[in-house]
Amino acid sequence: MNLPRVSVVIDNYNYGRYLRQAVESALAQDYAGGIECVVSDDGSTDESREVIESFGGRVKAVLGPNRGPAAAFNAGFAAATGDIICLLDSDDYWAKDKISSIVPMFADPEVGAV
Repeated sequence: MNLPRVSVVIDNYNYGRYLRQAVESALAQDYAGGIECVVSDDGSTDESREVIESFGGRVKAVLGPNRGPAAAFNAGFAAATGDIICLLDSDDYWAKDKISSIVPMFADPEVGAV
């Protein structure tokens, strides 16, 4: 069975102090399918960009001017290539089974959002 690819889109603005934990929680998922982590930075002026760069190729960086969280999510969404897109705020983090627990719900064609 082919598992869907999941994109995790993290929006960020000046939350460098939390961002590492958010990204690490996305990258540490126990999901057996492919995971893409997209960090959309909304013109941060703190250490956020350095945190994003520290992940190298494990994170797709979307860097833009400050236009607000909706614009950051939209830019990240546009850059995402997954079959399923999950949104994560940069000041939050997930349990390692978050993605593996929600993906099966999408097998029902009636389900569009979880």
